[in-house]
Amino acid sequence: EQIHVAGTRREAYTLLSEIGIATAAYQKSVDELPSSLNKLVPDYLSKLPNDPYTGKSFVYRVDDDGAIIYSLGKNLKDDGGTSIDDDRENHDHVFRVKRIEK
Repeated sequence: EQIHVAGTRREAYTLLSEIGIATAAYQKSVDELPSSLNKLVPDYLSKLPNDPYTGKSFVYRVDDDGAIIYSLGKNLKDDGGTSIDDDRENHDHVFRVKRIEK
Protein backbone atom coordinates (compact mmCIF):
# COMPACT_ATOMS: atom_id res chain seq x y z
CA GLU A 1 0.00 0.00 0.00
CA GLN A 2 2.85 2.43 0.78
CA ILE A 3 4.20 2.03 -2.75
CA HIS A 4 0.76 2.76 -4.21
CA VAL A 5 0.39 5.88 -2.03
CA ALA A 6 3.87 7.12 -2.99
CA GLY A 7 3.15 6.50 -6.68
CA THR A 8 -0.14 8.37 -6.52
CA ARG A 9 1.51 11.27 -4.69
CA ARG A 10 4.29 11.43 -7.29
CA GLU A 11 1.74 11.38 -10.11
CA ALA A 12 -0.26 14.19 -8.46
CA TYR A 13 2.81 16.40 -8.09
CA THR A 14 3.94 15.69 -11.66
CA LEU A 15 0.53 16.67 -13.03
CA LEU A 16 0.36 19.71 -10.76
CA SER A 17 3.77 20.81 -12.05
CA GLU A 18 2.62 20.46 -15.67
CA ILE A 19 -0.55 22.46 -15.00
CA GLY A 20 1.39 25.03 -12.97
CA ILE A 21 3.97 25.57 -15.71
CA ALA A 22 1.18 25.91 -18.29
CA THR A 23 -0.58 28.42 -16.02
CA ALA A 24 2.61 30.48 -15.68
CA ALA A 25 3.16 30.39 -19.46
CA TYR A 26 -0.43 31.54 -20.04
CA GLN A 27 0.05 34.40 -17.58
CA LYS A 28 3.29 35.46 -19.26
CA SER A 29 1.65 35.37 -22.68
CA VAL A 30 -1.59 37.27 -21.93
CA ASP A 31 -0.60 39.27 -18.81
CA GLU A 32 -3.20 37.66 -16.59
CA LEU A 33 -3.89 34.37 -14.90
CA PRO A 34 -6.45 32.13 -16.56
CA SER A 35 -9.95 32.43 -15.11
CA SER A 36 -10.19 28.63 -15.24
CA LEU A 37 -7.91 25.74 -16.15
CA ASN A 38 -10.02 25.18 -19.28
CA LYS A 39 -8.31 28.29 -20.75
CA LEU A 40 -5.07 26.26 -20.94
CA VAL A 41 -6.48 23.80 -23.50
CA PRO A 42 -5.38 23.35 -26.29
CA ASP A 43 -2.63 26.01 -26.49
CA TYR A 44 -0.79 25.13 -23.27
CA LEU A 45 -2.04 21.60 -22.48
CA SER A 46 -3.53 19.08 -24.90
CA LYS A 47 -6.10 18.16 -22.23
CA LEU A 48 -6.67 18.73 -18.55
CA PRO A 49 -5.53 15.81 -16.41
CA ASN A 50 -7.57 14.65 -13.45
CA ASP A 51 -6.50 14.44 -9.84
CA PRO A 52 -5.21 10.85 -9.46
CA TYR A 53 -6.73 10.65 -5.97
CA THR A 54 -10.29 11.58 -6.94
CA GLY A 55 -10.48 11.08 -10.71
CA LYS A 56 -11.98 14.59 -10.87
CA SER A 57 -10.53 17.96 -11.82
CA PHE A 58 -7.77 19.54 -9.77
CA VAL A 59 -8.96 22.48 -7.68
CA TYR A 60 -8.02 25.89 -9.12
CA ARG A 61 -8.43 29.27 -7.53
CA VAL A 62 -7.04 32.75 -8.18
CA ASP A 63 -6.43 35.21 -5.35
CA ASP A 64 -4.45 38.43 -4.84
CA ASP A 65 -1.14 36.54 -4.67
CA GLY A 66 -1.66 34.43 -7.77
CA ALA A 67 -3.12 31.04 -8.58
CA ILE A 68 -3.33 27.93 -6.47
CA ILE A 69 -3.79 24.51 -8.03
CA TYR A 70 -4.19 21.50 -5.81
CA SER A 71 -5.04 17.84 -5.42
CA LEU A 72 -7.15 16.70 -2.48
CA GLY A 73 -4.51 14.15 -1.52
CA LYS A 74 -4.93 10.85 0.25
CA ASN A 75 -7.49 12.11 2.79
CA LEU A 76 -9.78 12.96 -0.19
CA LYS A 77 -10.85 16.08 1.69
CA ASP A 78 -10.64 19.64 0.41
CA ASP A 79 -8.40 21.28 3.00
CA GLY A 80 -8.66 24.62 1.19
CA GLY A 81 -5.23 24.44 -0.42
CA THR A 82 -3.41 23.93 2.88
CA SER A 83 0.06 22.61 2.13
CA ILE A 84 2.01 19.99 4.07
CA ASP A 85 4.21 22.84 5.34
CA ASP A 86 1.16 24.31 7.10
CA ASP A 87 -0.46 21.11 8.38
CA ARG A 88 1.23 17.71 8.28
CA GLU A 89 -1.99 15.77 8.95
CA ASN A 90 -4.67 17.59 6.94
CA HIS A 91 -3.26 18.97 3.73
CA ASP A 92 -3.66 19.04 -0.01
CA HIS A 93 -0.92 18.65 -2.64
CA VAL A 94 -0.39 22.24 -3.74
CA PHE A 95 1.23 24.15 -6.60
CA ARG A 96 1.24 27.97 -6.53
CA VAL A 97 1.81 30.38 -9.39
CA LYS A 98 2.76 33.89 -8.30
CA ARG A 99 0.98 36.79 -9.94
CA ILE A 100 3.33 38.77 -12.19
CA GLU A 101 3.46 42.42 -11.17
CA LYS A 102 2.79 44.80 -14.01
